[in-house]
Amino acid sequence: MTGAALLLQALLMPRQYPIPPGFAGRFVAARIPTTQKVIALTFDDGPDPVTTPKILAALQANHAHATFFVLGRNARQYPWLLRQIVLDGHAIGTHSFSHAARLGLGAASAENSLTSQIVYQATGMRTPLFRPPYGMRDSALNRDARSRGWVSFFWSISSADTATKDPEVVFRNVCFTPGNGEIVLMHDVKPHTAEAVPKILEELGGRGYRFVTLPELMRLAPPAGT
Repeated sequence: MTGAALLLQALLMPRQYPIPPGFAGRFVAARIPTTQKVIALTFDDGPDPVTTPKILAALQANHAHATFFVLGRNARQYPWLLRQIVLDGHAIGTHSFSHAARLGLGAASAENSLTSQIVYQATGMRTPLFRPPYGMRDSALNRDARSRGWVSFFWSISSADTATKDPEVVFRNVCFTPGNGEIVLMHDVKPHTAEAVPKILEELGGRGYRFVTLPELMRLAPPAGT
């Protein structure tokens, strides 16, 4: 894509992901029920200048989309990767600045604000998507995020890629018994995850699954009360 085309695409992008009614300020603790055969792949802790481009290339080759929860300290180093994530049609969320397990409310608010601003400066996007470090629902980071009206996401399938360096284990953990609306946890800073992603896309794509961003998955959820 030419520089002019990239600029035009960037100008046409929404400035914030639309959040369906009932999701703002919510902690999504499991898969999102839907009748459609879709899965949301999510990647934490990046971006990484070596492994993130490999994952982006695999996603593009398979016409798949995903959600990237970036750490502020990495996002600040590699803003070009944030822009590429957005330009490729993926969703971007925040994952704090430092990945601290415990912070006071003031420090948590500062980290969330700083990471959000880094993403905005790199992409022009105001993202309301958040994942608390370690999935800690009771953390100050998570409480602050929800108070802002952000949607905080846990996961329903873990690749367990922080507990192994074997891409085959990552593949099996993701592809064992998925269902519609699953939210899959992976990390785009792990070389073995980057190695496993093409095989995951091929396997689940062959089973008829479509890979969507979290904003799209939320839009596919049945209306509240149905």
